[in-house]
Amino acid sequence: MIRPQFEGTYSDLSAMMVSSVRYALGRQTYIVEWTTKFIGDNLKILTDKDLYVMKRDIEECIEYGIAGSEIDVLSWEKLLNRMKRFMKKKRYASTLKKYRKHFGITTRVFYV
Repeated sequence: MIRPQFEGTYSDLSAMMVSSVRYALGRQTYIVEWTTKFIGDNLKILTDKDLYVMKRDIEECIEYGIAGSEIDVLSWEKLLNRMKRFMKKKRYASTLKKYRKHFGITTRVFYV
């Protein structure tokens, strides 16, 4: 597979991903499935701010019943669950990193 060249920053790409979600919300076309799959597979690219904004937008559209057809809502809910798991895991990793730095722990200890 050829890796595409990318001009710009990850925050630029993150903002474009937020735009694609906003475009796809309520569309009721193939773009919903395509968008939710792409975003779900690339959560690590999103900035914390964009991740939060995207999560909020999806939750609000589902709550107000404007996220699309039933099948679309299932796709958005699946993405939302992936996002929540990712955010929880990211918070845990961040907390662990701060803990290690605070206590001067530089290596991991594994017990066999």
